[in-house]
Amino acid sequence: MSICFRIARLLIAAALVIPVQLAFAAPPAVLSHQGRIAVDGVNFDGTGYFKFALIQDAGLGGEATVWETGVTSVPVTIAKGHYSVLLGQAPTPPLSPGVFADNDNLVLRIEFSSDGTSFETLSPDRPVTTTPYAFVATTVPDGSITAEKLSLGGGAGQVLSSTGNGLAWIDPMSGPQENPVIFWAGGPASSFTLNDNLNWVKVPLGVTETNTAASHLTANANGEVTINIAGFYEVTWDLLIRGYGQQFGIEKNGVLIRSGYSAIQNNVYHQQSLTTLQWFEVDDVIECVAKSGNATIAPAYVAGADTRLQIRYIGNTPAPAP
Repeated sequence: MSICFRIARLLIAAALVIPVQLAFAAPPAVLSHQGRIAVDGVNFDGTGYFKFALIQDAGLGGEATVWETGVTSVPVTIAKGHYSVLLGQAPTPPLSPGVFADNDNLVLRIEFSSDGTSFETLSPDRPVTTTPYAFVATTVPDGSITAEKLSLGGGAGQVLSSTGNGLAWIDPMSGPQENPVIFWAGGPASSFTLNDNLNWVKVPLGVTETNTAASHLTANANGEVTINIAGFYEVTWDLLIRGYGQQFGIEKNGVLIRSGYSAIQNNVYHQQSLTTLQWFEVDDVIECVAKSGNATIAPAYVAGADTRLQIRYIGNTPAPAP
């Protein structure tokens, strides 16, 4: 059995969604992990079984496990190869913020099984970036953030989330874990070449891979995704690119809201990824853009990694204040 594994993104939920404890206890750490699994070249559908571990990678000095799910596997629903799991939230063991405060060079190690019996370690281990360390803000003195500093307008169990223009309370269980069907994924139908493009160029989306969000958004082959229902959307732009001095980004109504840059200058494809959580109004338009003096963006469905825009509907209540 051959397993193809691609991590869409790995981020600490507190970077975008900050659980608030009114008793002023330390916030629970939740690590949001999403990826894609293909078995023998076919996107896996059904229940997969995972084991997760956070490893302190000390290089030649060895490694140490600082958190793990243990011998008990975690069942996860996988739809057309895509899956999403919140590490630190049941059924996985609690994840202490101290894991990130006390350890550096952390990587996420994953084992997968299609039957819950025979497990295979997926490679490579995924480095945990500096985002998780936002759990421990050493520059904020203890007790300096009081209840008066927060708008206590959220309901029970809601979390405070960035809208792109401010903060709003949302229900975390209205996201992909609870409502996995409101999801769109697609990419360019063929290779897309950038030649001496000094301005941002829209990347076409000629292929729709998954679309269970037809009532919420409309995508066209020109690379425009129009929002039909206002709400919070998580937008992820994964691209496989090669060339010289590439810049890439996500635009909202023609305005850049997320961007990245790769200084890699060779003829070998490498994977890049951007993600953002934003509030979008009806008729707002999402576009993926890029610019480079000489670069090629791979189409969707390249073995091992590919170019894909993914949009997940998170929820629409409450709306951010005007």
